[in-house]
Amino acid sequence: MPEPDQAEGRVTVTRHGSGVPFDWNNAVGDVSRIRSDGERAGCHRILGSWFYLDESDLPSKYSLLLVEQFGSLLGGEVEKAYPVLTLPVGGTVP
Repeated sequence: MPEPDQAEGRVTVTRHGSGVPFDWNNAVGDVSRIRSDGERAGCHRILGSWFYLDESDLPSKYSLLLVEQFGSLLGGEVEKAYPVLTLPVGGTVP
């Protein structure tokens, strides 16, 4: 998160028991890398900063797609699926 948002307490900063900020890069590595910029238009704006994925960052794009898929699976009502019985019509049965 951008430093000004952290300093003003607008975002939660995860910390170790000792008070040192937790480095999420150690936990997730290069799975997803969301970038921020103070003036980048056309991206998602949150708390005065723009957030985006780099155009060439395929691992981050795939990670976001996976999160979206999980969200769509969890959202809405799931209909029960029953087995479909298929019967041959016409012709001879071996």
